[in-house]
Amino acid sequence: MSLQKMKRSSHSATVRKTIISLSVAAGMVVLGGVGSVAVSTPAYAACGCLPVQTAVWQMAQQEIYASQKAVMSKGFVDLNFQWRNLMQSMTSSLKIVTKQVELASEKRSNGNEKLMETLAQVDRDLAVSKGTYQTLRDYGPLGQGHDPCEQLKRQRDINESIGNANDEVKAIQHQAVAAAPGKYANPAATTSAWATARSEVYCRPELAAKGYCTPRPGSEGRDTNPSAIFDQYGSADNAAAIQYINYFAGVPNATPPKDIAKTADAMAYMEAKRQRDALASPALHSVATIKAWSSPDGPMKQLDNRVGQFIGGDGYKQFKVYVHSGEPRGLLVQYAKMAALELQMRYMQYEQLQRMETSLAAMSSSEASDMQDAADKAGRQLAQQAVAAKVK
Repeated sequence: MSLQKMKRSSHSATVRKTIISLSVAAGMVVLGGVGSVAVSTPAYAACGCLPVQTAVWQMAQQEIYASQKAVMSKGFVDLNFQWRNLMQSMTSSLKIVTKQVELASEKRSNGNEKLMETLAQVDRDLAVSKGTYQTLRDYGPLGQGHDPCEQLKRQRDINESIGNANDEVKAIQHQAVAAAPGKYANPAATTSAWATARSEVYCRPELAAKGYCTPRPGSEGRDTNPSAIFDQYGSADNAAAIQYINYFAGVPNATPPKDIAKTADAMAYMEAKRQRDALASPALHSVATIKAWSSPDGPMKQLDNRVGQFIGGDGYKQFKVYVHSGEPRGLLVQYAKMAALELQMRYMQYEQLQRMETSLAAMSSSEASDMQDAADKAGRQLAQQAVAAKVK
């Protein structure tokens, strides 16, 4: 091998070794000089993050971000410095080789071709290194928003809890409530069970002083306190909330006897119950929704975890550090995520307004029904007076 070829091979090897060492220091490995990147996949991959992101997300401490970025920037500056020195060396080598091959045009052409191939390889390797640096900057801890895997987990917790809460609302309305819409039950047995609960669980101190019942510490009057559906911390609070909703729904209607089920009075009775259930069910649905959403692992708790990191809750300190140190791309990504969360919360408010509007419509309908009953009663009185006048 000639001296010129050995020099070219040595320069090319030096560039590759430099790029590979800097890429490894940045947390990635460049394979074959063609841009293929292999990244170790930690546990974060389970939450759906791209593999190219997870190499840096393993660093849990926010303080490491600044030092990591500094190391990457310094490595890139060093690479550019070595690149300039290499180009100067190669330019000098090219001049020497050009002078040496001037005696033979064929040798000169071959030498120039080899040197151009070497330069092309160096340009390709440098482009890979620049791409690696850009990828780490864009998809590293400063370019993907604040703690993206944790935010993804919290968002999934919200969505899952909403689904569970909707199932719980249905169970409360159709199973837990004695006077559920369309349900018939024994009113005497229901009131007896409620009386036992008041005596053994929810006894008030003033009643206990008179000897009516035995108080249970922490449960006094809990069954009639609306906080039971807002603040739930265990099975006792859950039972109190169900009892409160039962009082809210009222005593159930008794099943009409089978032998008179098809009489006019029985049909009128069942029709009145259906009307009553239709008007009462919106309010029952609302209180059941409040109860389900306020459970220990319900949507309100998950929303508090998600929003709290932005307004002083758990994780706020790390988020504040990110806001002051993140890349512009990462800040835009973070803003998009927060805007999406705001849109979801606005949709939740829309659903709440739907429940409120339905309850108001039921109240208006109930009032109109009472007015109709009064009008019917007045009409019957007028008819009776008319009959009496004809008799006279």
